[in-house]
Amino acid sequence: MKALVACLSKRSPINNLGMAYYYMGEVETSAAYYERALKIAEDNHDESGEAFAYMGLASLSLAKGNLQSVLTYYSRAIERYRKLGNYQLEATALANIETGWEQMSPPRMNGK
Repeated sequence: MKALVACLSKRSPINNLGMAYYYMGEVETSAAYYERALKIAEDNHDESGEAFAYMGLASLSLAKGNLQSVLTYYSRAIERYRKLGNYQLEATALANIETGWEQMSPPRMNGK
């Protein structure tokens, strides 16, 4: 819980609400907050805020089983993190794409 609180303290309050509702399993409410946070970040030219909102929206898309949206949102986050020079979060987004792909792909037989 301490890690979650530390993470939340570094983000905008609206992104924080999106994350909180996500962890409570309230996907639609979470999506509304992430969309709102994205709009605010875009209006304020806050690419870090945009990237964080896209990461949240990608997680929600994964929970809904929508792989195309997962890829779209993570790609948008990656673009912003790359532009900001935040290679650690860029790598996190890339790893999350792989995880999402694995979760949504059919199991492989005989290593194929």
